[in-house]
Amino acid sequence: MALPWQKATRCSEAVPVFQALLTGVPNDEIAVYNATEGLAICSESLGTPLAPSATPEDEATPTP
Repeated sequence: MALPWQKATRCSEAVPVFQALLTGVPNDEIAVYNATEGLAICSESLGTPLAPSATPEDEATPTP
């Protein structure tokens, strides 16, 4: 069953929201999971590869 935002026209609206979730609430595991899954679904639906995005876990932590 297709989700409403899964159509290409809806993905173009949803992707910025998913990206905002990833940067706006990076510590909310549920929001990050849902945004990541949404981006993957839209990427597949649009036929475009998912660009890797930097997350706080990916950034190097300076050692004191």
